Amino acid sequence: MLRNVLAFTAVALVAVACGSRPSLGSGDDDLNQGGSAGTGGGNTGGSGNVGNWDPCSGLPCGAACTACDPTDPSCAETAVLKFCDAKGSCGQAYPECGPPPVCKADQDCPSIGAPCQQCPGGGYACPWTKCENGQCVGGFDSCQGAECKADADCPAIMAPCQQCPNGSVSCPWTKCEGGKCTGGFEGCKGYDPCAGKGCGASCTVCPPNDPTCSETAVLKFCDSGGNCAPSYPQCDPTNQCKADGDCIMPAICKMCPDGQCAKGACLNGSCGWQCPPAPKPECKADGDCIFPAICKQCPNGQCAKGACLNGSCELVCGN
Repeated sequence: MLRNVLAFTAVALVAVACGSRPSLGSGDDDLNQGGSAGTGGGNTGGSGNVGNWDPCSGLPCGAACTACDPTDPSCAETAVLKFCDAKGSCGQAYPECGPPPVCKADQDCPSIGAPCQQCPGGGYACPWTKCENGQCVGGFDSCQGAECKADADCPAIMAPCQQCPNGSVSCPWTKCEGGKCTGGFEGCKGYDPCAGKGCGASCTVCPPNDPTCSETAVLKFCDSGGNCAPSYPQCDPTNQCKADGDCIMPAICKMCPDGQCAKGACLNGSCGWQCPPAPKPECKADGDCIFPAICKQCPNGQCAKGACLNGSCELVCGN
């Protein structure tokens, strides 16, 4: 019987962190327990790693892993698919990851812990978390749409693999196609996750009518190429939008430099994220500040004076 990862909702599902190793671990678990990837012992199976290579560093529970460091030409990886478990070990059995922790606010959710990946030509793809409907949720941004020359130019998507009812496993893939990075998941049992769906629509690897298939806790969307990927896509700018109101974005917070959440906007005919413009300074000098004729008493008994502090008018007390 397949494990029940989480019931998929139309809003979002996600991996959560276990220390520096993200995990789909239970909300009752200690999220800072980390876990060991094992020591030495070759790559013939189990959870061993080779040398100082940590197979599950920065990977969520359920993600594919390798016992060999991909940059080590002297290490021969076996053809058996391996997965990271909730404790950070790399083994052949698809792991029990459990549900995410409950939450009341975004700050209750630990970060996924995976590093941002640099995309070809600049820019970064970063994982994110937030509190949605009482559960910690998030996703895995990718470098889809970035210019490339070869498959190796497109960073791997670090999302967990999907276990299918027939015993097969669907793991995220990336490749360079038509000079652009693309990627996603194949559907289970020949199911096409994005058949009949437009760019930006939510999708699942499991067929919706199959009760024996439990969707992994990862938010997924259809891209313009019909791929189901764990990040919100860049859609065709020729028919995507004419006004901001045409853009229906996922219920996530893309953080802006000032700490605010970016909003969906129609940018050059394509829906995207836009941060609010930096506010104009309220003042440049103390003389720009006009306060009502009241006295805000200071500890020394005198009235506070109007002053321009960092572009904002404030009442301040003297020394």
